[in-house]
Amino acid sequence: MFDPQPVKVFVAELIHERDKVLEALLSDRQHRGTQIKLADWKAGCRVLAQGQQTLEFGKRVHLATSPPGKTTRLLEKLRRRHEYGAAQMTFQQANASVKRVELDYLLPRLDAAFKAHTALLDDARNAYEQSRLVDIQAHRIALKALSDGLQSFDNPKDKRAKKAVWRAQAIDLVMVHPDWTDKQIAREVGVHPSDLSKDRKYHRMAAAIRGDGKP
Repeated sequence: MFDPQPVKVFVAELIHERDKVLEALLSDRQHRGTQIKLADWKAGCRVLAQGQQTLEFGKRVHLATSPPGKTTRLLEKLRRRHEYGAAQMTFQQANASVKRVELDYLLPRLDAAFKAHTALLDDARNAYEQSRLVDIQAHRIALKALSDGLQSFDNPKDKRAKKAVWRAQAIDLVMVHPDWTDKQIAREVGVHPSDLSKDRKYHRMAAAIRGDGKP
């Protein structure tokens, strides 16, 4: 008999990491000191060049590594060099549980979700350096496809896992349509407006995205 819990843990971990990345990027975009350091880094630093008999500032040199911020420190924790991160560990456990009962239709969905998450983390560093947010649409679509594949194994009492999925969809819609009301967002993701209004994490993320504006 198939136990969907390892797959649900994998989905929950990807959503958790994605939300942490979004929060870190928003924090860095709003942190004046970090933005000043990034602007200086992008401009490069002038180095001394020796002329005939004098030293003068020469061309600008761009350092390979950007100044650290909340996002870069988070990425170092999520993507460790010498050991598996939580996303990869839960992916392997979910993959093994699916293969054990030969539910082959779930394997490409698992793989697509992990690849979308890897791409999001890859883009997060570029987003940090460019003072922008990551595009989470591909991530949301891949996780929804995987979650939809688990519907026949869902426990009606497992409201927490379902909430994590629709919250992720709602946050994605706020990023794409920041002018939409919460009522419109709730209708689009298929939940009652009161469910959305009671969700503190959604409100915190939505307020940060809507209030962030252009850097």
